[in-house]
Amino acid sequence: LIKEYGVVHVRNALSEAEQQDLWRLTKPRVSDPAGRATGFSNFSISEKGARRRVPEFDSYGEKLFALAAEELTKQMPGDDECSTEPSYQHLHEIASGKTEIALDEIRGNYYRADAQLLNHCDCDQILFTMSLSLGDDCEFTMGKKTGRSSRMSERHGKERTIVLKCGDAVFFDGGLVPHCVKRVIPGTAPRWWEDVKVQNGSRCVVLFREKEQNFYQNRLL
Repeated sequence: LIKEYGVVHVRNALSEAEQQDLWRLTKPRVSDPAGRATGFSNFSISEKGARRRVPEFDSYGEKLFALAAEELTKQMPGDDECSTEPSYQHLHEIASGKTEIALDEIRGNYYRADAQLLNHCDCDQILFTMSLSLGDDCEFTMGKKTGRSSRMSERHGKERTIVLKCGDAVFFDGGLVPHCVKRVIPGTAPRWWEDVKVQNGSRCVVLFREKEQNFYQNRLL
C-alpha cells in the first residue's frame, strides 16, 4: 500500500495463463509503436460512456478491482482506518458489497523499450483506475507535482516509485494522483512474451477505469 495516495499494488494479480489470455484478447487491437513520437501506441477496448461492453475484458477488470479490495482488507481490515482515504473507502465498500464495481472506459498503451510516459493526471475528477501490466517491467512513479496551474484536486507530495512486473496490477485515482512511467526495463518479461508480442514493443498496460466522480461535489457532501 502507498497510503498517502490511496494506492494498492497487487503483485502477481494474474497467473501466467491469465496473462497470456488477456494478451490474446488485447493483441489484435495493438499496433506497432515504431516511429511514434510518444514511444507508444494506444488502443481502446470500451469507450468512455459506451453502452456496449466487451464482457471478456469486463471480467478481468472486475476480478482485478475485487483483488485490490481483498488485498486492502487484509492489510487494513477496519473500515474506520480507511474513512479518511476516499480510494480505500471505495475499495472497502466494494469488498463489503455496499458498492458495485462500475467499469466504464477500458483502454491501454503499448510501449517501446525506450518509451516514457510523462507525469500527468488523467482528468480533474475522481477516476478510480486499475492498471494491469504485461511484458517488461517498468518503474511507475506517483505523487510528483505536475506542471499544471495549482488545483485543489491534485494530490502531490513525496514521489513514490514502484516496479510493475508482468501480471502486476495497481489501483489508484488516476484523476487526482499524478503519475508517470519513468522507464521500461528491457529484458525482464517472462519467456512467453517474446514469442507473441507485437514487433518493436516491450510493455503493454491495460487500464480499467470506473465512471468519473465529481471531485468538487464530493468535497461538499
